[in-house]
Amino acid sequence: MQPTASLTAYYRYFALYCFAVMVVCLVGMIAYEYNFGPIPSAAQYGLWFAQVICPAAATAYRFVQHHRRCPTKDEKAKLARVSLALAVAINAIPLLAIVGWICVMAFIVGDPDFQIVYYAYRQQAVWLLVSADAMFWIVVACGVAMFFLASYFLIRSQYGRSAQKLAARMFPQ
Repeated sequence: MQPTASLTAYYRYFALYCFAVMVVCLVGMIAYEYNFGPIPSAAQYGLWFAQVICPAAATAYRFVQHHRRCPTKDEKAKLARVSLALAVAINAIPLLAIVGWICVMAFIVGDPDFQIVYYAYRQQAVWLLVSADAMFWIVVACGVAMFFLASYFLIRSQYGRSAQKLAARMFPQ
């Protein structure tokens, strides 16, 4: 049985790579909107999977390169769980930054345009909370759960089969 490796360095590497991919995606989205117009509404779902798969593949490559073996089942499970949590936390940063920017511009700077945006978003959120019934929230919760489950298995596959293929190419026996 192979000894379990310390995974802290791989968590850091995944977090840094995920942050870099998020910044590149944000810059690309801003440039696209500035030059061509609004981004299609379904683009965010494809970007999420790209932002999850790319760092996982790079982290799996680094693991194989450093340890000269594939991650064990326990290591795969730990890496996938922590990587998914890191990806969710890191990709929530732009949302929080946008909300913070709107609040600062609306209430500290006192820009009337941002005050209108703030109250419009708040009205939409309150309307959604009041008008939605329990079945709607169950469907939303199931959709989010399926989304995260798919993300978890994509990350785990990167640490599993993709790492095996990479190890077979790097270290033929």
